[in-house]
Amino acid sequence: MRRPVGRWERAVGPTTAPGAQAAGAPVRDGAAATLLIGLAALALLAPLLAHGPLPRGSDVFAHNHYLIEFSKALSEGDLWPRWTEGTNQGLGAPSFVMLPPLFYYLASAASVPFGSPIAGTKLTLILLAALTGLCFYLLAREWIGPGVPAGVGAALYLLLPYHVLDIYQRYAMSEITAFVFFPLILLFARRTLEGGSRRDFAGLSLTFAGLLYAHLVSALLFSLLLVPWLVWEVRGRWGALLRPLVGFACGLGLSAPCLLPAVVEKADANIAWVREMPNGDFRANFIFKDEPLPGLGFKDPVKQPVLRSAHSQLLLGLAAAWVALALTFPSEVRRRRDAATLAVGCGAAYFMQLEISTPLWKLVPELA
Repeated sequence: MRRPVGRWERAVGPTTAPGAQAAGAPVRDGAAATLLIGLAALALLAPLLAHGPLPRGSDVFAHNHYLIEFSKALSEGDLWPRWTEGTNQGLGAPSFVMLPPLFYYLASAASVPFGSPIAGTKLTLILLAALTGLCFYLLAREWIGPGVPAGVGAALYLLLPYHVLDIYQRYAMSEITAFVFFPLILLFARRTLEGGSRRDFAGLSLTFAGLLYAHLVSALLFSLLLVPWLVWEVRGRWGALLRPLVGFACGLGLSAPCLLPAVVEKADANIAWVREMPNGDFRANFIFKDEPLPGLGFKDPVKQPVLRSAHSQLLLGLAAAWVALALTFPSEVRRRRDAATLAVGCGAAYFMQLEISTPLWKLVPELA
């Protein structure tokens, strides 16, 4: 008995081989997806590879400084660097008590063959782009079907305006690293929620720990989507929540070397200084507020690119949700629910950048 052909297959062709006649279909689908992801990665990184210097993003000097100091500490035998002796004009600082180290481990290792932090950073970004595309493809292959649909999804994920902005305008390397883990956490959380295998449980724990080692703020913000999504998915089957919650708890345990020092020594960190910076007040960072920064007299140069990326991503998310819902039958409940989940996540991210979200920022001060 042949399985029914869905609207996805009618629009883009078969995504699975329905028999021996289509034995080569999975290979062709995989090749097409690989080509799409490769082209997207090339488009993302072409400006970086075409120029010798690193992009002059807002954090490029800070990241390069920390990378040099981190690599130096590693070369001296400190396998878990905390102190960066060149910071504060040579007085030093416990920088990596608060900074998650994953990107710096990767970039330090990549710098060794070249003897250059710039070349090492570029190689790391190539690796991260490949992993980001692959990880989203693994999620999309299961959520919307293999081949071209998943390849298109992975390509769009790589070329998200904010992803591009993170590299070239903000130079936020830890955030770039976090993009690898978002799709895998969703993938393994869904599997674990539905029973899953030990491998899925381990995958959930390891990927959540990886996100914490990559970027703590991203982990916090992503958790704001994860929790309501899991509650929505269980649909009253509260016992099913136990396995993913234990998986997240194991991820927290695995990240203890990164989290515990930050928690224990938080009282000794000058967190108030961060909030008292000219652009440290969360109310100054809403996308429609573009006033001169207090004490500086000029506007934040990142504000306009962020505004454009926020609007373009909202429109892209709405368009993607419309296409996904249009190309699925009402009977394909899971696919439609997954499309709605991602659309709601996109909308929530946009909402948090608007001034009307102020009560939520005040309710959870750690967000600010």
